[in-house]
Amino acid sequence: MSKIYYLFILCFLLAISKSRSQETTSFFNDYNKLSFQFGVSRYIGAETTPLPPTLDYKFRNYTSPQLGFYYDVLQTNTFNFKVGLSALLVREFIEYRIDDDELPNINRSIHLYVEGAGTIRVNLPMTVEYIIDSNIGKLNLNGGLIVGFNEEYSYTFYQHNIRANSSSEFTSATSVFERKTAPWYLNGQVGVGMYFPFKGFMLRTNIYYNMAFQKLYEGEFEFTNLEQSPDTSGKFSFKGNSYGIEFSIYLAKKKKKQL
Repeated sequence: MSKIYYLFILCFLLAISKSRSQETTSFFNDYNKLSFQFGVSRYIGAETTPLPPTLDYKFRNYTSPQLGFYYDVLQTNTFNFKVGLSALLVREFIEYRIDDDELPNINRSIHLYVEGAGTIRVNLPMTVEYIIDSNIGKLNLNGGLIVGFNEEYSYTFYQHNIRANSSSEFTSATSVFERKTAPWYLNGQVGVGMYFPFKGFMLRTNIYYNMAFQKLYEGEFEFTNLEQSPDTSGKFSFKGNSYGIEFSIYLAKKKKKQL
């Protein structure tokens, strides 16, 4: 994490030095510095204690929309420094499976998905862009840090019991987990995108990868009263790295009427 932090500071200082020696990039001059941003992120990084082939318990990857805005603080011929504010939905999707061989007097497998209500996460991105001319638009390579805030979160307990009609015993799957990043966290992000200037507005696209510096979720689970296997427990976690695409819209400045 420290290497990414120092790289970000170096890029920021380079952007400042460039802004003092170069005029503002002409394609930026026609548009407002504030842009409206929207996109989707795919969250990944499930890890689970190894289990017998008849059992499974894990967090699932999921996709979340996000909305926000950026403000370009420094704009030069080759560098751009922007800060922003965005909001997205953090979810929990648990997947678990128990094969029929493990269920007493039940001739079918159990494969369920448990979806949590989710909470809002607020991101404060700080991004440096290196801008390159191309035949179709302005290519930009970007990287930065994201300071974020999660809504306060407590432990979650989940239990599911399966009982056959002819059996007085039941097989159960239980888990307890917590969010590890509440309330504040720090992420790093790298991406590549394009600026497409049009009459009346400019479109910025960006494909990115977000690196979480701490786990998003961590918890424990247990299967009891299995037909073939002994009671089985383990740990699971969800890193919360993400990749996705975002779009930003810059509105053109109103041209002053010449007298």
